[in-house]
Amino acid sequence: MSESDDTVDKLDEAIAGFKKIRKEKDKKRKQEYERKPHVRKRRGAYRKQPHVQARLKKYFEQPKVKERTKKLRRTRDKRPDVKERKKQYHKKRYQQPEVRTKIKERGKKYRKLPHVRKRRRELGREYRKRPEVKAKHKAYMKEYHKRKKAEKLAKEAKK
Repeated sequence: MSESDDTVDKLDEAIAGFKKIRKEKDKKRKQEYERKPHVRKRRGAYRKQPHVQARLKKYFEQPKVKERTKKLRRTRDKRPDVKERKKQYHKKRYQQPEVRTKIKERGKKYRKLPHVRKRRRELGREYRKRPEVKAKHKAYMKEYHKRKKAEKLAKEAKK
């Protein structure tokens, strides 16, 4: 009895192994088929249909899916090749005049917000209190007053 049980077990394992191999081969064959250009084209056309778009939108709005995509994007963005690609993209994009103007406008709008204005004012005060900045300003003012005095003397000499 035990010998027949062993053979049955071995046969079951062998059958399971064959099924697994067959499943993997089918999966590989399907993937190769999906990669063919005519299939990709057809899939793309299908995905553009409104009912499919609506279904995809509904799927991606689910909180679980949103969280998963956020997490995946975060990990993907940390990869050095992706970082470099993004850096190059933004560098090139910033050269476009309409993008630069848009960024400048956004900055102006942001700086007008009350909490930002307050913080900038405080930072400016702190900056002017630094001894090296004070000294620089003092030297500039000395130079300024000298120049004004010289201009005044020159004006009087003309008269």
